[in-house]
Amino acid sequence: MKIFVFILLTSPYVARARSLYLGGHVCQNIWDSAKNNLLLPGELAVNEGNYQKALFMLVKGGGSLGDQKLQSDVFTSFHGIHLLVDFQAPPLRFDQHHINAFITAVTQPGGPGEAAFNYLKTQANALPHGVDGALKREIMIPYPYFLSDLLFTWRGAKKANPSSMFVGTSPAFDLALFTTCFLKGRGAGRWYFPMGRPISTYCQCDIDTPGIGTSRVEVTTVENRFGKVVTAYPTAVY
Repeated sequence: MKIFVFILLTSPYVARARSLYLGGHVCQNIWDSAKNNLLLPGELAVNEGNYQKALFMLVKGGGSLGDQKLQSDVFTSFHGIHLLVDFQAPPLRFDQHHINAFITAVTQPGGPGEAAFNYLKTQANALPHGVDGALKREIMIPYPYFLSDLLFTWRGAKKANPSSMFVGTSPAFDLALFTTCFLKGRGAGRWYFPMGRPISTYCQCDIDTPGIGTSRVEVTTVENRFGKVVTAYPTAVY
């Protein structure tokens, strides 16, 4: 199974907007399916203050499995496409091989992608062409240009943009959530794309995570005038 999603962090002009709540415990199911989540506080420390520091910092030693999880296929392939901005490392050459490796890693059976697909099957118009039309296409990820002015809040604290690319503490979780948001948004609009008018979809859902408790996560996806998703990012955790 391959997830059809385009990720490019840019700053588009948005003419239309949809606001959706993702029910059915979908966020929780996606989280529970991501076996390599970095856990708080044992594997990640949270910087609660404003701006100066990244939201998450890796905890080393003391029995933490954070370093071990970062060696998994999901994390190493995520870094390979230049998206792992919270844990800085020398850049790698970006090519189709890295994209394919990442998609293979995050779409394993029983993982977050499957949890997202199972939810979307229950939503009206979210998968109008079934698996073949929506989820079996190859991913296309242009080289990401990260926003310098992206606004993101963590329980009321404003955070710098590198923090906001990695809210789920698992790239597989984040990608599955973004995909769920824009496909359900397309279903809400009955897959109608007015030419020349970008569409933004704002999604909220609830998740209970170890070390944090119950949170409401808010994400945004933006489709350009050709119906391609060009922006996907989290905006807040409450």
